[in-house]
Amino acid sequence: MFVHRKNLLAGVVRLSRYSEYYGSIIFCTGLGLAVSQTKRPLLIAGILIANLLAVSFSFAFNDIMDADEDALDSAKAARNPVSASLISAGIANLVSIAAAVSSLTVYAFLGLKPFIFGVATIIVAFLYSWRVTRLKSRPIVDILAHSLHLGPFQVLAAIYLGSVVNSSLTLRLAFFVFLLSALAALNNEIRDYDIDRRTKLRNTLSILNLYRLGSIVQYLWLVPVILIILSLIDHIESIGQGLIVCTIILAVIIYALSPPTRRREIFFYRYSQILGTIFGFIFILFS
Repeated sequence: MFVHRKNLLAGVVRLSRYSEYYGSIIFCTGLGLAVSQTKRPLLIAGILIANLLAVSFSFAFNDIMDADEDALDSAKAARNPVSASLISAGIANLVSIAAAVSSLTVYAFLGLKPFIFGVATIIVAFLYSWRVTRLKSRPIVDILAHSLHLGPFQVLAAIYLGSVVNSSLTLRLAFFVFLLSALAALNNEIRDYDIDRRTKLRNTLSILNLYRLGSIVQYLWLVPVILIILSLIDHIESIGQGLIVCTIILAVIIYALSPPTRRREIFFYRYSQILGTIFGFIFILFS
C-alpha cells in the first residue's frame, strides 16, 4: 500500500511538470507585482499560488491529452506520467481539475480582474490541448495561444492586484512577455520536431521552415528579457538593481564555464527556472 501511494504521489508530482515553469511563473508574477507595487504578503502569496496552479493545470491537461502520442516516443513517454503508467488517466483528470478549481478559487479572493485573467488562462489552456479544439495543432494559432496563456495572463493578473495601473508600461511588459513565451513555444516545437512529424501534428513548424532556427532560438530570448528589465529598472530600488546586475554576471560566468552540450539547458531548462526565480523575487522584494 505504501509503495502504491508513493508511486501515485510521484505520478502527481510528475504530472504537474513544475520544474519546467516554476521560475518562469515566479518571474512573470514578480514582474506584475513590481508594477502594481503590491506589498501585502497575503496578496503576494495568493497570486503566486494562483498563477502556479493555473499553469500546472495547463501542463497536466496537456500530458493527459497527449498520452497516446507521447507513448510513441521513449523520451516523452518517460516524461509523461500517464504514458509511463505512473498515474491513470482518470486520476490525472481529477488532479488537473483540482488544480484548475483551486487556482480559480484563489483568484476569486484576489479580485475581479485577477479572476478574469485566471479564467482566461484556464480556458485557453483547455482549448490548447483538448482533442476537439486542440489549438496546439493549428499553425500560427498554436504559438499565439501558448504565448497568451503562459506568461502575459500571469503578469496581468498580478498587475491588476493594484488599484492604479500604468497602462503604457503594462502593455509594453505584456507584449515583451508574449514574445518571450512565443520563443519558448518555438523552442518546444523544434525540440519535438521528429515526434510531431511522426504523429502528423500540424503546428507552426510544420508549415514554416523554422527548424534551422534551433541553433539561435536559445539566444533570441535575451532580447525580450533585456527589454523587460530596461522597462522595469526605474521601479526597482538601488539594491535590487545591484542584485540584478550581479545575477546577470553570475549567469554569464556559469554559461561560459559550462560544457557546450549543457549550454542549451542553461537557457531553457533547469538553470533558466532558477534564474527566473531569482529575478522574480528581486522584483517582489525591491520594487
